[in-house]
Amino acid sequence: MSISRFMSKISWSPIPQDEKDCESPQPAKTWLPHLRLPRFPWEACIAIGATSIFWLIIILIIYGSPNLFNIVHEVNGVPTVLHCGNTTERARELGCVYDILLIHWIPQPCVDQAALDKYKAFGSWQAYGDAEGLEPLSIEAMSERSMYWTSVRDHARHCSVMWEKQYRGFMSGNMDSLGLSKSHTEHCAKTLLVVSGMEPSSLDTRLTSVSGGFAKCTIGKKYR
Repeated sequence: MSISRFMSKISWSPIPQDEKDCESPQPAKTWLPHLRLPRFPWEACIAIGATSIFWLIIILIIYGSPNLFNIVHEVNGVPTVLHCGNTTERARELGCVYDILLIHWIPQPCVDQAALDKYKAFGSWQAYGDAEGLEPLSIEAMSERSMYWTSVRDHARHCSVMWEKQYRGFMSGNMDSLGLSKSHTEHCAKTLLVVSGMEPSSLDTRLTSVSGGFAKCTIGKKYR
Protein backbone atom coordinates (compact mmCIF):
# COMPACT_ATOMS: atom_id res chain seq x y z
CA MET A 1 0.00 0.00 0.00
CA SER A 2 1.32 3.38 -0.90
CA ILE A 3 1.86 6.03 1.73
CA SER A 4 -0.78 8.33 0.17
CA ARG A 5 -3.48 5.66 0.28
CA PHE A 6 -2.53 4.80 3.89
CA MET A 7 -2.80 8.42 4.96
CA SER A 8 -6.21 8.81 3.29
CA LYS A 9 -7.72 6.11 5.49
CA ILE A 10 -6.81 7.92 8.73
CA SER A 11 -9.59 9.96 10.39
CA TRP A 12 -8.47 13.36 11.54
CA SER A 13 -10.30 15.40 14.18
CA PRO A 14 -9.34 18.70 15.84
CA ILE A 15 -8.04 18.67 19.40
CA PRO A 16 -10.46 20.49 21.70
CA GLN A 17 -9.01 23.65 23.24
CA ASP A 18 -10.26 26.21 25.69
CA GLU A 19 -10.99 29.62 24.35
CA LYS A 20 -8.30 31.09 26.47
CA ASP A 21 -5.80 28.69 25.06
CA CYS A 22 -6.51 30.06 21.61
CA GLU A 23 -5.85 33.61 22.55
CA SER A 24 -2.58 35.05 21.48
CA PRO A 25 -0.32 35.14 24.47
CA GLN A 26 1.14 38.44 25.54
CA PRO A 27 4.86 38.61 25.09
CA ALA A 28 6.63 38.16 28.41
CA LYS A 29 9.36 40.46 29.49
CA THR A 30 12.69 38.76 29.47
CA TRP A 31 15.49 40.11 31.62
CA LEU A 32 18.93 39.51 30.19
CA PRO A 33 22.12 40.39 32.02
CA HIS A 34 23.82 43.48 30.70
CA LEU A 35 27.30 42.31 29.76
CA ARG A 36 30.16 44.76 29.61
CA LEU A 37 33.51 43.77 28.22
CA PRO A 38 36.32 44.57 30.62
CA ARG A 39 38.37 47.50 29.59
CA PHE A 40 42.08 46.93 29.07
CA PRO A 41 43.67 50.26 29.96
CA TRP A 42 46.70 51.40 28.07
CA GLU A 43 48.60 51.63 31.38
CA ALA A 44 48.42 47.83 31.66
CA CYS A 45 49.77 47.46 28.10
CA ILE A 46 52.74 49.66 28.97
CA ALA A 47 53.39 47.73 32.20
CA ILE A 48 53.34 44.34 30.43
CA GLY A 49 55.60 45.63 27.66
CA ALA A 50 58.09 47.13 30.09
CA THR A 51 58.19 43.90 32.14
CA SER A 52 58.83 41.83 29.01
CA ILE A 53 61.68 44.10 27.94
CA PHE A 54 63.16 43.94 31.46
CA TRP A 55 63.29 40.13 31.51
CA LEU A 56 64.68 40.04 27.97
CA ILE A 57 67.54 42.29 29.08
CA ILE A 58 68.18 40.03 32.10
CA ILE A 59 68.36 36.97 29.82
CA LEU A 60 70.79 38.71 27.47
CA ILE A 61 73.00 39.78 30.40
CA ILE A 62 73.10 36.24 31.81
CA TYR A 63 73.63 34.39 28.55
CA GLY A 64 75.45 37.07 26.60
CA SER A 65 73.58 36.19 23.43
CA PRO A 66 70.09 36.36 21.94
CA ASN A 67 70.62 32.94 20.42
CA LEU A 68 67.40 31.14 21.33
CA PHE A 69 68.76 27.69 20.56
CA ASN A 70 71.25 27.96 23.40
CA ILE A 71 68.77 29.66 25.76
CA VAL A 72 65.84 27.30 25.34
CA HIS A 73 67.43 24.09 26.59
CA GLU A 74 64.80 21.37 26.44
CA VAL A 75 61.55 20.97 24.53
CA ASN A 76 58.97 18.37 25.58
CA GLY A 77 61.57 16.33 27.46
CA VAL A 78 63.68 15.71 24.34
CA PRO A 79 67.45 15.94 25.00
CA THR A 80 69.01 19.00 23.43
CA VAL A 81 72.60 19.37 22.22
CA LEU A 82 74.04 22.86 22.58
CA HIS A 83 77.19 23.89 20.75
CA CYS A 84 79.77 26.67 20.68
CA GLY A 85 80.51 26.84 16.96
CA ASN A 86 84.12 26.57 15.88
CA THR A 87 85.53 30.03 16.51
CA THR A 88 85.98 32.06 19.68
CA GLU A 89 83.83 34.83 18.21
CA ARG A 90 80.96 32.44 17.52
CA ALA A 91 81.37 30.83 20.95
CA ARG A 92 80.92 34.20 22.64
CA GLU A 93 77.87 34.96 20.48
CA LEU A 94 76.30 31.68 21.63
CA GLY A 95 76.90 32.51 25.29
CA CYS A 96 79.61 29.89 25.78
CA VAL A 97 82.45 30.34 28.28
CA TYR A 98 86.02 29.15 28.32
CA ASP A 99 86.51 26.43 30.93
CA ILE A 100 90.14 25.92 31.97
CA LEU A 101 89.27 22.51 33.43
CA LEU A 102 87.96 21.25 30.09
CA ILE A 103 90.45 23.37 28.11
CA HIS A 104 87.45 24.03 25.85
CA TRP A 105 84.74 26.57 25.22
CA ILE A 106 81.53 25.12 26.61
CA PRO A 107 77.81 26.06 26.80
CA GLN A 108 76.77 27.45 30.18
CA PRO A 109 74.51 24.53 31.27
CA CYS A 110 77.49 22.13 31.27
CA VAL A 111 79.74 24.30 33.42
CA ASP A 112 80.32 22.50 36.74
CA GLN A 113 81.33 25.32 39.06
CA ALA A 114 82.17 22.97 41.94
CA ALA A 115 84.59 21.02 39.75
CA LEU A 116 86.08 24.21 38.33
CA ASP A 117 86.62 25.70 41.79
CA LYS A 118 88.27 22.50 43.03
CA TYR A 119 90.58 22.42 40.02
CA LYS A 120 91.56 26.07 40.44
CA ALA A 121 92.23 25.54 44.14
CA PHE A 122 95.04 23.09 43.28
CA GLY A 123 96.95 26.06 41.87
CA SER A 124 98.64 24.02 39.13
CA TRP A 125 96.58 25.25 36.17
CA GLN A 126 99.15 27.77 34.95
CA ALA A 127 99.64 27.31 31.20
CA TYR A 128 102.53 28.29 28.95
CA GLY A 129 102.85 29.21 25.32
CA ASP A 130 106.10 27.26 24.92
CA ALA A 131 107.47 23.85 25.92
CA GLU A 132 110.15 25.43 28.14
CA GLY A 133 107.66 27.24 30.36
CA LEU A 134 109.07 30.70 29.63
CA GLU A 135 105.82 32.23 28.31
CA PRO A 136 103.07 32.15 30.96
CA LEU A 137 99.57 32.64 29.60
CA SER A 138 96.56 34.36 31.10
CA ILE A 139 93.18 32.63 30.98
CA GLU A 140 92.15 35.05 28.23
CA ALA A 141 95.22 34.09 26.21
CA MET A 142 94.55 30.39 26.87
CA SER A 143 91.03 30.77 25.50
CA GLU A 144 92.36 32.07 22.19
CA ARG A 145 94.77 29.16 21.61
CA SER A 146 94.12 25.67 20.31
CA MET A 147 97.17 24.26 22.17
CA TYR A 148 99.46 25.13 25.08
CA TRP A 149 101.62 23.45 27.73
CA THR A 150 100.96 22.64 31.38
CA SER A 151 102.80 20.57 33.99
CA VAL A 152 102.33 16.81 34.15
CA ARG A 153 100.93 17.23 37.67
CA ASP A 154 98.28 19.59 36.32
CA HIS A 155 97.40 17.12 33.58
CA ALA A 156 96.81 14.41 36.18
CA ARG A 157 94.66 16.73 38.28
CA HIS A 158 92.67 17.65 35.21
CA CYS A 159 91.86 13.99 34.66
CA SER A 160 90.93 13.27 38.27
CA VAL A 161 88.54 16.25 38.54
CA MET A 162 87.09 15.49 35.11
CA TRP A 163 86.02 12.05 36.34
CA GLU A 164 84.23 13.65 39.30
CA LYS A 165 82.55 16.06 36.89
CA GLN A 166 81.63 13.18 34.61
CA TYR A 167 79.78 11.42 37.42
CA ARG A 168 77.78 14.53 38.34
CA GLY A 169 76.97 15.01 34.67
CA PHE A 170 75.52 11.52 34.43
CA MET A 171 73.39 12.16 37.52
CA SER A 172 72.12 15.59 36.47
CA GLY A 173 71.56 14.79 32.79
CA ASN A 174 73.85 17.61 31.59
CA MET A 175 76.97 16.16 30.00
CA ASP A 176 79.76 17.82 28.02
CA SER A 177 81.21 16.13 24.96
CA LEU A 178 84.54 15.39 26.69
CA GLY A 179 82.73 13.46 29.40
CA LEU A 180 80.98 11.46 26.69
CA SER A 181 84.20 10.89 24.76
CA LYS A 182 85.57 7.33 24.94
CA SER A 183 88.98 8.45 23.69
CA HIS A 184 89.30 11.19 26.32
CA THR A 185 88.35 8.77 29.10
CA GLU A 186 90.95 6.25 27.89
CA HIS A 187 93.53 9.05 27.59
CA CYS A 188 92.96 10.12 31.21
CA ALA A 189 93.15 6.53 32.47
CA LYS A 190 96.48 6.07 30.68
CA THR A 191 97.78 9.44 31.94
CA LEU A 192 97.08 8.58 35.58
CA LEU A 193 98.83 5.22 35.19
CA VAL A 194 101.90 6.87 33.67
CA VAL A 195 102.02 9.60 36.32
CA SER A 196 101.82 7.04 39.12
CA GLY A 197 105.19 5.63 37.98
CA MET A 198 107.00 8.99 37.62
CA GLU A 199 109.33 10.63 40.09
CA PRO A 200 107.30 13.13 42.16
CA SER A 201 109.95 15.82 41.65
CA SER A 202 109.43 15.75 37.89
CA LEU A 203 105.68 16.28 37.96
CA ASP A 204 106.00 20.07 38.22
CA THR A 205 109.04 20.58 36.02
CA ARG A 206 108.06 18.42 33.09
CA LEU A 207 105.56 20.04 30.71
CA THR A 208 103.10 18.33 28.41
CA SER A 209 101.04 19.77 25.57
CA VAL A 210 97.26 19.93 25.77
CA SER A 211 94.77 20.66 23.00
CA GLY A 212 91.69 22.86 23.36
CA GLY A 213 88.63 23.44 21.26
CA PHE A 214 84.87 23.81 21.34
CA ALA A 215 82.79 21.37 23.35
CA LYS A 216 79.14 20.47 23.02
CA CYS A 217 76.65 20.07 25.84
CA THR A 218 73.89 17.46 25.95
CA ILE A 219 71.16 18.42 28.42
CA GLY A 220 68.02 16.67 29.53
CA LYS A 221 69.48 13.24 28.84
CA LYS A 222 68.42 10.56 31.33
CA TYR A 223 71.44 8.35 32.04
CA ARG A 224 69.94 6.51 35.02
